[in-house]
Amino acid sequence: MHAYRKDTVVAVGLGGKCPTARGDRIVEREIPRRRQADIAAGDDFAIRLQDDRPGDVGCVTGEIGSVDYAYDLLLQPDGKIIAVGSSSYRFALARYNADGSVDTSFGVGGKVTVDLGAAQEFARDLVIQADGKIVVAGDFVPLGGNGDFAIVRFNPDGSLDTGFGDLGIMTTDFGFSSERAAALTLQADGKLVVVGGADNRFAIARYDADGSLDTTFDDDGTVTTWIASGGSAQDVHIDDDGRIVILGYAYGTTTGADFVLARYNRDGSLDTTFDEDGIVITDFSLLPDLATNDRGTALAVQPDGKIVAVGYSDGDIAMARHVVHPSLIVVNTNNGGEGSLRQVILDANVHLNLDGPDRILFDIPADDPGHVYYRDDGVPGHVSVANIATTTRTGST
Repeated sequence: MHAYRKDTVVAVGLGGKCPTARGDRIVEREIPRRRQADIAAGDDFAIRLQDDRPGDVGCVTGEIGSVDYAYDLLLQPDGKIIAVGSSSYRFALARYNADGSVDTSFGVGGKVTVDLGAAQEFARDLVIQADGKIVVAGDFVPLGGNGDFAIVRFNPDGSLDTGFGDLGIMTTDFGFSSERAAALTLQADGKLVVVGGADNRFAIARYDADGSLDTTFDDDGTVTTWIASGGSAQDVHIDDDGRIVILGYAYGTTTGADFVLARYNRDGSLDTTFDEDGIVITDFSLLPDLATNDRGTALAVQPDGKIVAVGYSDGDIAMARHVVHPSLIVVNTNNGGEGSLRQVILDANVHLNLDGPDRILFDIPADDPGHVYYRDDGVPGHVSVANIATTTRTGST
């Protein structure tokens, strides 16, 4: 999620008039403190600014083309607001000053449209780089063709950055019939990650800073993952270790649609230290055989590493928080036999009272006898082995 400044709440929605809590579909919202700003779209882009004081409301609307849809927005460090979406089925951006007036220094009259040459084009998400350049991700559908990802970079004044991709534009075809981008994020090293769906698969593309696909990411810069009975990615976050955390949804055989968290390593492989297979599925059904429509739409990672996933379940707001449990990988320099660390642990588990406070819980994988994994089950008093070389595995509950 994007677009907040001190004392401001910002939202994106669909409406065609100044958005209201009941009358418009709010797509995205940030809630730091007191002041509120909404952006909606239908026939026009619209912004509403509201303080917590009764009646302190301001609304600005602006037409870009014949049919305007806003999907996301971002607050620049200088307080200006950029909204992105589609106008007459073309990529569209509009920038506003902090007071809601149109920023006439941006594009033409504060507005920018880009024609990718397709029948329908939608900008879905954006980031602002440290140099002020604006990167927008979305998708397009050629007339009679298949949908593909598109990523476009603009200079701070709204002009295309011709040094990015092909004259400012990069398109990506995953080889499926229906591909739709949903979210974009910027890594610390300047690489860009776009996620979405491709024929009911999680779809990820990573780009170098110049717009080319990053071939260190699964060899060709793209990854698709089929989960359960199919689904789509909706939001993305890069954690402190550079791993890619994705929230979306997938269909189950009996549970309807469920929240899905997936974590990928930097090379594009699923992180199997994350709940063993890299994937966590959350069903909000109250009864075992009750199918609900649960869709995760936005995620955040707390400073303590907990992952917060939000979305909806059968029309109601839904939220899940996941605790990432560390576990200890004990590196065994002597693989087996008497005196080895592995044998010491085996003996300890045999001789200790396994139901008492001194028990040690370890997994010793048959295919990797050089390692033993300490399982942190969170029970006070359980002990681990100290003063040995270790690394870290993680899981989620």
